[in-house]
Amino acid sequence: MKHEIGTYLISPLLLVLLFSGLAGLLISFYLLKYRKNPGTLFLSLMQFSTALWAFFYGLEYAATKIDLKIFWSKFSYIGIVFAPVFFYFFSLHFANKQHKLKRFVRYSLPAIAILFMVGVATNDYHHPTGSPIQYQQNTTRPFTNMVSYFGWCLHLTTSF
Repeated sequence: MKHEIGTYLISPLLLVLLFSGLAGLLISFYLLKYRKNPGTLFLSLMQFSTALWAFFYGLEYAATKIDLKIFWSKFSYIGIVFAPVFFYFFSLHFANKQHKLKRFVRYSLPAIAILFMVGVATNDYHHPTGSPIQYQQNTTRPFTNMVSYFGWCLHLTTSF
């Protein structure tokens, strides 16, 4: 069952993603009470990132105009690029192995995530994170088709 409100298509997937984003935000704020425990601050930040990712992806999915899809897609990258970084830091702190983390790595991982954010935000000018957006034809709603995605491959490599 789908309903259209303005330029957004309301569907069960949208409702699940919005609910997941809201639940993730609430969990993230709740975890801040325990931030003195090992790794909890990074777990909270990771939860916050994935909540933003779910929320903005839901809005991207529901948008029926390509300009809105691109707008929400750029915001969803906030969660996409920072979730693996915070998960890595959480894992190290939870396992009490943070002392093995070199200073260079500690600062370069968030810097790489910020560079990806800048690349996505300015993609309209130079296309390092993907070629121009194309419509997928013969569908009931337009969605983006990512082609030759060097930046995506680079992000995937640094995330793992």
